[in-house]
Amino acid sequence: MTNNLNETNSTESEPYIRWKHADWIIPVVINSLLILATLWIIFSLIHFGIKHKKWSTNKMGNADKLSGGRVYTSTVVCAMTALVRFINSQFTFNIGIGVGYDKECEIVSDSSFVWYSLVNFAVYIFLWLRQRIFYSNNMLNVRFGIFLKVLSFSSIVILFLSGLIAILVNTIPVNYPSSHEGCIYHESEDMGPVAWIAGIIVVIIAQSVLVWLFIYPLKQDFVQSICGCCSAEVNGKKTNKKRSRSVASIQTNKSDGESRNMVPEEKVCKRKSSNTVKCIMQRTVAFSIISVATDIILVLISSYTISSEGHRRVSTTVFDINVFLNVIFVICSFLSCKQMLFSPIFNENSAPGTAQTSSDITRSC
Repeated sequence: MTNNLNETNSTESEPYIRWKHADWIIPVVINSLLILATLWIIFSLIHFGIKHKKWSTNKMGNADKLSGGRVYTSTVVCAMTALVRFINSQFTFNIGIGVGYDKECEIVSDSSFVWYSLVNFAVYIFLWLRQRIFYSNNMLNVRFGIFLKVLSFSSIVILFLSGLIAILVNTIPVNYPSSHEGCIYHESEDMGPVAWIAGIIVVIIAQSVLVWLFIYPLKQDFVQSICGCCSAEVNGKKTNKKRSRSVASIQTNKSDGESRNMVPEEKVCKRKSSNTVKCIMQRTVAFSIISVATDIILVLISSYTISSEGHRRVSTTVFDINVFLNVIFVICSFLSCKQMLFSPIFNENSAPGTAQTSSDITRSC
């Protein structure tokens, strides 16, 4: 018994040399790579935005409204917020090794969660701005009731309150003391698993509301398109019957049919713009659902798979990866995502139309 106590004391008294432990090296290396990748993304986004005048107020196309201005600014903010989160993670990896650093551990650990929440909130703001612009400009030939328009406007309040609740629940308890291996996590006796459960619930509620606001108009437009095709087919059959009864007007009907087949250029542009809007909305829905899934899965993994005993470097790295994926998902919801990610080295001569300010309109899904 005495020998075991001596072995434990000698182990605790030995200095913790960080660069000799894989559980420190791997998180630091991954985090450093994320920082470098995010710096490149920020530079590329700004480069692309300036080159293609994404902040210009002269663009009036619907696709430009969904991909430029405040929407594009929120994308850059997402990447910048993620960068601050990654830098904060470096502090959590290197602070609190030893005894007597409880205050420092509490500060960096709470700020780590706050920045994680701010990244998610930046993603929510991006989605909210895109759906708000869609509803306020009536971009598809779909009628929306007062309730839907009010929900579209007030959903930002739901996002803010849900994020505020999650931050308060997770930062008020004092549960990040320092230790021999660094800052560790102690589950609060008062809160227990409530913090994680509350976090999962607010993520589901907040993002589900936004995703539904994107899915509903697409669903309505799809239903109206089917109904329009059916009615057009019925009208076409009636017209054919009338034409078969009228022999004297064959030539006139032929000329009328040819004129109907000639669609004005203005209608073609309107149709292309409508298709591009639907394409942007569909991509936003797809990557929003993926983002929700990764948020929930990684929270569950961190809560029930990764041990809460000892340091939190592994779980911090898992959430850093999730943050980076969320930024990538936001960028992938743009039709010009490849150019946005590699703007400084992208060869635009091989992709006609990319130099236009309305490049999202000329590109298909």
